[in-house]
Amino acid sequence: MSHWVYAPKFADISGEQILFDLTGKLWDLISVSESEDALDLQLRKYPGDRPQVTLQVQRKGRVILVAGKPVDGAELERHLDTALIK
Repeated sequence: MSHWVYAPKFADISGEQILFDLTGKLWDLISVSESEDALDLQLRKYPGDRPQVTLQVQRKGRVILVAGKPVDGAELERHLDTALIK
């Protein structure tokens, strides 16, 4: 049996600057909503029996927030895992 996991990758329009890349990780993109100020990504860790976590990318400064707290893109997966515990 196979399962699809839609792990997001966030890059600028040229694809040269990558803000974060969850490709090959167990984080599944459930939905995306867009506002004037940010993109909100709803993620759930596979196999999906855990709560979802909100990852927000603010347009101004490309700040990443996990559960409302700023995080470094290089440490994103650790912060997502921590958000599951809380």
